Amino acid sequence: AGGGQDLDRWILAKLNGLVRTAQEGYESYDTAAIVSASERFFEDLSNWYLRLSRRRFYHTDDQPAFQTLHRVLTTTIRILAPIVPFTTEAIHRNLLAGGNDLPESVHLMSFPQPCSSLDDDELLADMDVVQRVVRLGLHARKEAAIKVRQPLRQVSLHLTDDRARIAVDRFRELVLTELNVKKLSYEDDLGPLVR
Repeated sequence: AGGGQDLDRWILAKLNGLVRTAQEGYESYDTAAIVSASERFFEDLSNWYLRLSRRRFYHTDDQPAFQTLHRVLTTTIRILAPIVPFTTEAIHRNLLAGGNDLPESVHLMSFPQPCSSLDDDELLADMDVVQRVVRLGLHARKEAAIKVRQPLRQVSLHLTDDRARIAVDRFRELVLTELNVKKLSYEDDLGPLVR
């Protein structure tokens, strides 16, 4: 588990949340909330989804990756078109140049609607745990002055929540790769590790 299909479902679930936030924001004239939510979304898109899917985009036959990215781009430009009209139009025109069957202007497209079939609260929660574990692991490496390029034999995690263990086990390979470690284990007793 934890491959491309899970990443695609994860970013689409995140996108669905952004659509809901944007709808609420526009209805209450709160564009700052839309911009803030969009910034968080683009952070997840670029620093997690695209980085972890990079190899998939080298292969032109990985249609799910390209379809997911296309959906993300066309949806986000429609969300942001009222706030940044010229930038979203430029991105739209670049997408048109790729031979897509899109209207002439982003401003002629309808506003995206949330799709309940894209909701996946369990996947979102699992990926949040995994991202937190990776951030903490990278922080521990930095504190110990051990660069990520240097492989480590093992990482030990102390997780008090059974759901967190399930999440880490689900995305074990992703955690091992991101932290550049060969083995992952759980420690229930921190006594031996604390000095």
